[in-house]
Amino acid sequence: MAERKKQSERFGDYLRAKRLAVGLSQDAAAVALGYNERYFLSRIENDRVALPFEKIPVIAQLYGIPIEELVEAVVREQSRLVRAKVDAIVKNAATMQPTSFAKKA
Repeated sequence: MAERKKQSERFGDYLRAKRLAVGLSQDAAAVALGYNERYFLSRIENDRVALPFEKIPVIAQLYGIPIEELVEAVVREQSRLVRAKVDAIVKNAATMQPTSFAKKA
């Protein structure tokens, strides 16, 4: 049951919990990640932007997360985002009128 809850947890909440577990403020974490302000980190934790892939090893080390665990979380999040986009495309396509590709004479 715990695994199911973990999978449904928002990625941003997961990262925030990991950051807080090691006692880092958002400001301190942002500086350690190479950001001038916590704004970008805040956007990641609020699921507004995706975690840049090149930050995976840095965050894993900084937050004390096994890299495999973080990679799995990133893959789940990216899969969720792709699925949401595909679902939206399919929903929009279902409401479109069929278009004829036949040549008109």
